[in-house]
Amino acid sequence: MSVRIITDSAADISPERLSQWGVEALPLKTIIEGVEYLDGVTLSSQEFFERLIEMDGLPTTSAVAPGEYSKAFHEALQAGDEVVCICLSSKLSACYQAACIAAADYPDALLHVVDSLNVSLG
Repeated sequence: MSVRIITDSAADISPERLSQWGVEALPLKTIIEGVEYLDGVTLSSQEFFERLIEMDGLPTTSAVAPGEYSKAFHEALQAGDEVVCICLSSKLSACYQAACIAAADYPDALLHVVDSLNVSLG
């Protein structure tokens, strides 16, 4: 049995480090002028800051949904892994709450949801 670490894209871990460390980062959503982007997937940090300069208003964000956490948990648990999910601070986002909702579907699993109380890679 391995330990699989799951986090969200707010951790700001580079794709290279994610791969090197074997960490899975679920993307938050960024909404810019009505268009939804997946953080680090369909919108890079560079693109975000370029768009930010050109925008009239401010972008909004959306937490990772419970269903997305549930899918990641299911895949890890099916592979026989213990799961540690480290989330963006519950004081700033609904990611922790969403992960807890998803984890409730696996009451007997080796699944631990951690509120990092951080904003980015600490």
